[in-house]
Parts: sequence; C-alpha cells; structure tokens
Amino acid sequence: MMFRDQVGILAGWFKGWNECEQTVALLSLLKRVTRTQARFLQLCLEHSLADCNDIHLLESEANSAAIVSQWQQESKEKVVSLLLSHLPLLQPRNTEAKSEYMRLLQKVLAYSIESNAFIEESRQLLSYALIHPATTLEDRNSLALWLSHLEERLASGFRTRPEPTYHSRQGSDEWGGPAELGPGEAGPGWQDKPPRENGHVPFHPPSSVPPVINSIGSNANAGLPCQIHPSPLKRSMSLIPTSPQAPGEWPSSEELGARAAFTTPDHAPLSPQSSVASSGSEQTEEQGSNRNTFQEDGSGMKDVPSWLKSLRLHKYAALFSQMSYEEMMTLTEQHLESQPHWQNQL
Repeated sequence: MMFRDQVGILAGWFKGWNECEQTVALLSLLKRVTRTQARFLQLCLEHSLADCNDIHLLESEANSAAIVSQWQQESKEKVVSLLLSHLPLLQPRNTEAKSEYMRLLQKVLAYSIESNAFIEESRQLLSYALIHPATTLEDRNSLALWLSHLEERLASGFRTRPEPTYHSRQGSDEWGGPAELGPGEAGPGWQDKPPRENGHVPFHPPSSVPPVINSIGSNANAGLPCQIHPSPLKRSMSLIPTSPQAPGEWPSSEELGARAAFTTPDHAPLSPQSSVASSGSEQTEEQGSNRNTFQEDGSGMKDVPSWLKSLRLHKYAALFSQMSYEEMMTLTEQHLESQPHWQNQL
C-alpha cells in the first residue's frame, strides 16, 4: 500500500472522531516524534494561528480564574459547553485557574454520574484533564477515580443518551483549503461544521485507572481514556446516591463530601457505615476500628487496593480501608495531618 493511501485511511478515521478523540490520538502520535519534528510542527502551528484572533480571545478567557469562577452561576448545559471549549486552552503554570477548573469539573462529574446526564461530555472532559500538562499527578489520580466511577455507572445498565448540547466550537477550529468548503461557506481556513457522530473504534482504557496518569509525557503506548463506546466493567453498583437538589443547581462542596447523608432507598449507599457528615456519631466511632470498606458491597472502594499498589502506595491501604468513597475523594494532606492515629502510619 502506498504511503498516500495509508494517510488517506488514517484521515478517514480521523474525520469520524470527535474533537476530544482527535486530540487524544494526535497527542499519542506526537509522543513518538523527535524534538526536531516536534519543533517543526510547533512552528507550523504558530504560523497558522498567528492571525486567529478568536482563539487568542478564547485562550485569554480560559486562563482567567475570575472568569472561570463565575461559570458556576450559569446553567448546567452552559457550564459543560464552557468547560469543553476552554479547558484545553489552560496554560500549564496557571495554578489559580486550574484550581477553579478542577473545582467545577468535580461538580460536573458528580452531577453526571448521579443523574446520568452529560455522560459523553464528562468522558471528554476527563480525557482532556488527564492528558493536560497543567494537571499534576495528584490531580490525575483523583480524576482517574472519577473516570472509573463514570464507567462503572455506564456498566450498571445506564447508557449514553443523546445530549442536545455540544460546546460551540465542537467540530470547528479546523484547517481546510477552499476545496473543503461547502456551498455558502467562506473563510481563510477556520470553518464551523456540525458535530460529528461517533462511529469508529474507541480508545479503551485497559483498566479503571488508566496508565496514562502515570506516564503522561513519557510513554506513548499508554492507554487513553477518551473513547466512543463505554467499555464493559465488572461491577454494577450505582456509585453516587442522589440528593435533593433544585433543577438548576450544582451539588455544593458539602454535598460532594457528604453524599451518603441524602441516600434514598432506591440507591445503595456508598458506605453502609456512615458518611463524612455523620463521622462524628457514636455509631461510627464504635465501628471505625473494625471497618473495612474494601469488602463492603456498594462502597465503590473494592478497586482501591489494586490502585494503591499500582502507585506503590499499598502501605497506606489500612488507612483507606476505614474510609468511605466520599471521604477518600475529599481527602487532603491537611486532613491527614490532623489525625494523630494516622501520622504514625504516614
């Protein structure tokens, strides 16, 4: 087969992917090039983007922590759209804006898993965040757990339903010559196209915690989380119980940390013992020493030991075995330091 034929086949696949899938595929390929090749491609991209004022304006908005923090006042559909269009443009060293993105992303993911809405968009946001140079290893470890639980939600019998909202730049921002412009279209090379339907072989992560979080920027063969179809998983338990919430509201940080307090009978709680909100009760104090959430059905913690082992943190398994899923997701270094009986183990 001639080289041009191979390129044509690859281009055909590429056009069938959405923007996130295209980005993941390109990054995977770029990890295989030499520094000279990478620099040449950078020069080409910089030259092509030099006069694109729209992308410069969008990038400026994407790196303003003040602007990102205001998005919480928008509707859920608008927030998801803004995250998809702005998160890829976050500068790596902009820690202040990144914190706002991570805070908002956590709320989107919690709502998505809880309500079975924006599933595909949430997977794309996770993919962007997991491969983004702005995220730290700690960020990616946390995001990988969200990815695991998002897919676990899908594996429980829920499937992606058609979502009416795609971000405004989905399918746009493409270089195209005059031959690619359809009737009535015009422009110097940036054109708007309708969203494309998924239809090609997905990028399947090899496990619930993808290797990409530990090999970003170094291992080109790592599994990538962005995929077209949900991959089958073993467990089928709903991970985050529903809570009373107005239609236009995101879950608050308190709700994210104490979700089990609002469990309804139709949803199995993450921990039959207690939640963060009730951790001070007498029942929790009595059960705490004998508690092992790794063995509790519906706790969402059964894969944590293997995850810790993959990170070479298995010596801390005893600490995590006494936590509910909500407690683990809201765990901070400061919280650990405040626990005298944990300090000895750390």
